[in-house]
Amino acid sequence: APYEALIREVFGQFGIPCFLDRPREMTGHPLARLLLSALAVLRSGWAGGEVIHHLKTGLAGLRDADQAALLENHILRIDPVGGGWRGMREGEEALREAWRAAEKALLGLERELRDRGNPAHALWNFLERLKVAEELQRWIAEARAAGDEELGQIHEQAWTRTLEWLEELESLAAADPGLLGAAGESQVVAQPPSAVSVCATGEKFSDRLDELAALIESALASIQAR
Repeated sequence: APYEALIREVFGQFGIPCFLDRPREMTGHPLARLLLSALAVLRSGWAGGEVIHHLKTGLAGLRDADQAALLENHILRIDPVGGGWRGMREGEEALREAWRAAEKALLGLERELRDRGNPAHALWNFLERLKVAEELQRWIAEARAAGDEELGQIHEQAWTRTLEWLEELESLAAADPGLLGAAGESQVVAQPPSAVSVCATGEKFSDRLDELAALIESALASIQAR
């Protein structure tokens, strides 16, 4: 905006908190990246690189930076492409403990999506397991304590708009149970169950994840355009 610099300068001189509401790239916010990266982990069969992206959101259940670095180094050393890094040996209790909260939340999300319930409920429960609301509140408080009102409001808006979208998704999925793909013919899938499986209706689980990711990306684009 042409007057943004002037507004910031004048408001700053008088100690007035300033927040300029304008379209932002929502896919860059850690909350959006958390949801998309969680689906990417499941879609890839727990590929190490996708897990690292997930952990780097800062909302994936691994708050300690040293533990996160320890787990990332383990993944890069053992198997950054596939899921072989999950085979932790005896004596690696610190790694197991670091991974436990993030893994529990992802396994819960995978289980609920496989059960073909309302995807909004699965995503909401995923956020609940990770205590995302509490962590974002902490981020908001820290931003405001540092005098960064704009960052605090960005985090607030990200959470509010995510809740609004989940409510919309819940209604859409309730009205149209086939929202994430129609039932298909039964089929045999050659890939390992950890990567791709077949739902009771014959629809590939990986296809369901693809469709949900596309819905999230579409919602993010819509939010940005508001």
